[in-house]
Amino acid sequence: MQSKKWTLSMFETIYERYQESGSTLKAFCSNEGIQPDRFYE
Repeated sequence: MQSKKWTLSMFETIYERYQESGSTLKAFCSNEGIQPDRFYE
């Protein structure tokens, strides 16, 4: 996911995968190639 802005549905999908992963936010983002700061934008 390299677009500048996430839509609400994009974020919901990513956040759901994060919750299901059981990983820390840092580990999840590292595995997905996402900057952790994006979760707080």
